[in-house]
Amino acid sequence: MLKGQNDVNRLYFGFGVLLAILLILAWVAAVNFSRLAEAHYWDTHTYEVLGETRGLGEGIINMDTGARGFAITGDKRFLQPLTKGQAEFSRYFKRAQSLTVDNPVQQQRLRQLDEQQQQWRRIYIEPLLTMRRATLKRAVTLEDISRIAARGKPYTDRMRAILGDMEQTEATLAARRAREVTARRSQTGITLTIGGAFSLLMLSGLGTSLARNTRQLAGNNAALEAEIAERRQAEEALQQAKAEAERANAAKSEFLSRMSHELRTPMNAILGFAQLLEMDELQPEQRDGVQHILKGGRHLLDLINEVLDISRVEAGQLSLSPEPVQVSAVVRQVCDLTRPLADEAHIEVQAQGCLPEASDPYVMADRQRLIQVLLNLVSNAIKYNRANGTVTISCKELPEARLRIEVADTGPGIAPDDISKLFVPFERLGAAQTTIEGTGLGLAFSRRLVEAMDGAIGVESTPGRGSTFWVELAVAASPVEQLETMTVEQRRLRNEDRRNEVKAHTMLYIEDNLSNLRLIERILTRHPQIRLLSAMQGSVGLDLAQQHQPDVILLDLHLPDIAGDRVLRQLRANPRTQDIPVVMLSADATPRQIERLLASGARAYLTKPLDVRVFLKVLKETVKD
Repeated sequence: MLKGQNDVNRLYFGFGVLLAILLILAWVAAVNFSRLAEAHYWDTHTYEVLGETRGLGEGIINMDTGARGFAITGDKRFLQPLTKGQAEFSRYFKRAQSLTVDNPVQQQRLRQLDEQQQQWRRIYIEPLLTMRRATLKRAVTLEDISRIAARGKPYTDRMRAILGDMEQTEATLAARRAREVTARRSQTGITLTIGGAFSLLMLSGLGTSLARNTRQLAGNNAALEAEIAERRQAEEALQQAKAEAERANAAKSEFLSRMSHELRTPMNAILGFAQLLEMDELQPEQRDGVQHILKGGRHLLDLINEVLDISRVEAGQLSLSPEPVQVSAVVRQVCDLTRPLADEAHIEVQAQGCLPEASDPYVMADRQRLIQVLLNLVSNAIKYNRANGTVTISCKELPEARLRIEVADTGPGIAPDDISKLFVPFERLGAAQTTIEGTGLGLAFSRRLVEAMDGAIGVESTPGRGSTFWVELAVAASPVEQLETMTVEQRRLRNEDRRNEVKAHTMLYIEDNLSNLRLIERILTRHPQIRLLSAMQGSVGLDLAQQHQPDVILLDLHLPDIAGDRVLRQLRANPRTQDIPVVMLSADATPRQIERLLASGARAYLTKPLDVRVFLKVLKETVKD
């Protein structure tokens, strides 16, 4: 009896333990299902926020593409992507706000993004559209488009940075929540496996609950897959928008290339003939007039180059030609160029310690870029000076073979808190509300130029006593010193090269511009050992090249019948002309064009306006080879 009772008790005990285990397993399974559902919810929520963030970026791209396209081409069809981008930005912004209510950091970023977008539209988009609508019947100047386009870049950069931070945050959350889903699935699977071993001993309700939860999980997975498919479609749309933006950028580059050619072509004749006049015997008054022509023409050429620098700065590319530069000559030229501005403002510009009566130092720099930097500093010193003030340019030798060029003014000075803002693009320290002209790009661009020349730029200022901007560069040996250090063997080789110049050679010049052709004819009258053949059409030039087999071909890029690059390809494809060296001569000075022609087989690429001495040097080297 006792044994039977014990067996019953053990049975009840075993059943109780079994029931307790099943209850614990059921509770664990329920908890895991709940956490799995929560993990799925937050995973889906994260992908929704990512989608809205990318939609905001797509809206910004559409607005920028439409505005730039309309400004450059005047085609009103470009206003469609602009309107679409504005609607997309507003829609995605509202949805992103509602989805990130629980995330203060993302909410703050959204507020910053909206502020940047509103400023961007007010300062960049709206002026760009207003300017273009007002000039639909006439050409928009490149300076207008460049000036307004430069305003928008900092805002687009900051908006991209904010969107990048938001995407990075959501991507991190997505990865973490994906791991949570995987872990919850694994835990749920283990629990269900253990529970399945006891499923025959449990009530049918447990199986019903399990089936219901499984169906719910399958539904969530299907919804998640549909959401992923939608996100992929959104990414494809974003890629298409990016491609459109790249095409618009290519159109801008083509526009700059064409404008460069159209502006440089007339400058070639002006500077070329002026250089030839400079080489002749002239009266002092005539020589002074020629010097003024050359100085003004070269200054205008510098302005044209600055227009091209806009695209190069955006692309992060700066073409520099470091060489020993005489500081006194640069300072004198800067003083001459800024004197009219100084006289108009009643400002005295003076140089101390940088002229030949001092040490007459040389620095390693790109001459044009150094003049550009000093022009900016001296012009600023004049514009922001007091009435009847002074601007002083001085030089100071520093340790480790460095030279500092200082530009000091007697203006109101700069507050210490504003010093750090001086070299920030578009930061004018309140000058935008005054009548003083400027864009706020000069100092930022000057810093990039100086640093590219392995130099440094800075400022020292005392409120009420004026400011001193300085540029530090490495000291270089003068060309005279370099000549004195030449070895005897180098001088012997140079004399031998000069003796070789007397050999007779033939040059074919293919050019449709009569003034450019006359310029080369005038240059070669000083070199009778070179016989000139000319052709004003590409097809005629190809025939002459086969018939006369010239020693060198000078080829223009823009011809009336055949493009210069096509003429080059035909010369290289013909066995009779494939070895004749070809030197390209064109007003198109964009780096991409130069690289393309050199890669196609051109021996050298010269730009208009033509530097006569560089031309003669290249001609000598080409004929010698």
